[in-house]
Amino acid sequence: MARYPGLSKGCKTCRERKVKCDETWPQCSQCIRRTLKCPGPTQGSIFLEATSSDKSSKYKRIGENVTDQSNPNCPPNSAIVPAKRQRQVPRKTPPSCTTPAALQPNVSLTLQLHMVDRFLSFFEKSGMYKTRRSLWIYLCRGMGEPEGRSDWQSSVRAVSLAFFGTFNKDKAAMVEARKWYGVSIQHQRQKLLRAPRLASIQPDRPEEITNFVILAYAEMMLSTNPNACYQHLSAAATLLSSLHPRTYQSGHLRELFQVIQRLLITYNIDQFMDGSPARYPIPSLQVSDKDTHDEFVDVLTEIPELLSSRVSPFETEDEEEPTDHIRRQLSRLADTLLLEFPSVHFHYPHYCPPNDILYAIPLTDDVTCSDTFMIMTLWSLACILTLAHSQDPKVRLCDGIQHHCQVIIGATTSIVEFQDVYCFGSSIAPLKAVLLYSSNPKQQEEAMALIQKLGGAFRFDGLLGGSD
Repeated sequence: MARYPGLSKGCKTCRERKVKCDETWPQCSQCIRRTLKCPGPTQGSIFLEATSSDKSSKYKRIGENVTDQSNPNCPPNSAIVPAKRQRQVPRKTPPSCTTPAALQPNVSLTLQLHMVDRFLSFFEKSGMYKTRRSLWIYLCRGMGEPEGRSDWQSSVRAVSLAFFGTFNKDKAAMVEARKWYGVSIQHQRQKLLRAPRLASIQPDRPEEITNFVILAYAEMMLSTNPNACYQHLSAAATLLSSLHPRTYQSGHLRELFQVIQRLLITYNIDQFMDGSPARYPIPSLQVSDKDTHDEFVDVLTEIPELLSSRVSPFETEDEEEPTDHIRRQLSRLADTLLLEFPSVHFHYPHYCPPNDILYAIPLTDDVTCSDTFMIMTLWSLACILTLAHSQDPKVRLCDGIQHHCQVIIGATTSIVEFQDVYCFGSSIAPLKAVLLYSSNPKQQEEAMALIQKLGGAFRFDGLLGGSD
């Protein structure tokens, strides 16, 4: 027997005697340094089996479970002969089947937990030295545990591998993510087939809604179907709509409600700007204590429908213009912003007419939270759409649109620098508004550059047309 050369050669005395490293020899410094008992001649992966002939000696690695009794041709005290490391030839394995029954997890539990932590970390950052707490996304940690449900496990593995592969440019992880994504979709199909006979979906459990939402995020990166992302979100919205209002007054269900609303609004506004009538129904949050996000949802949900309905020239002059209704809603929303976000400074710039509410919120250095930047972009998006679709040509050509576009570019740049994935999806529609309604070529170039940065992480096929 001989030790693997280079790993544990023993002391000088052992090499001169041509014996294995043995702790019984006091001169053996290797054993004294390690303070470990020698594993024996055939135990451990660092031992080689010698097969001698008249002309040469060859060595091969001994398996970890091989013992002296199982290998009688290997004496315990063979002479040490220098050996070269054998070059391992990669074996060709047949392509794995992608059916759910044949799939086996190729990722170790430790690496899987690491990728789940990385996936969660993208949603934790909310600004400079700021993190979010008690997010709905933390439910994924329990959903991906080995003793959990198989459909939740496959969804968490798919989205974690997709995030890991996207941000590390790991193609193998993306291939594995597609496999687990297919397994999760198969679980959903089987669940729908069993639905008439078995009530397997419990919509009041936040994990059920989270499962659809994380599948939507996985679809953003895997891009298997242009509208699959929003179909997952629509399924989650359907489950939420079936709940009693008291079940989502607070907690994870309310957070999921807001995430789904914001992403579906992004899609609806984008379709409106492209002139498409396609819309997804947005679930309404029936609560009494609405926050700023809920107020924005109410305004942005109505904007596509209000601006799509043109006032007929044959109607009376007393007929209210749709933009006037939006202005009143934005006026009430501005009062809410002042109370909830003290760092948002409202002032009337010189370009604003008297008593006009559609002015941009200026960017200031004291704003270091991506949630506040997101509020600024949504405010500017609502104002741009209102100004651009006004019946008055002077309003459509005012400088206010350019100021709003500049706010959107500056705020989105900060969100990208913070790497706040939580706000990435809602940043697409404001940037597309800059491309459509800004008359400044420089602003359009900056908006396109930001879209490419966001598209590098998420495909957003329904919005970006599959751009990389």
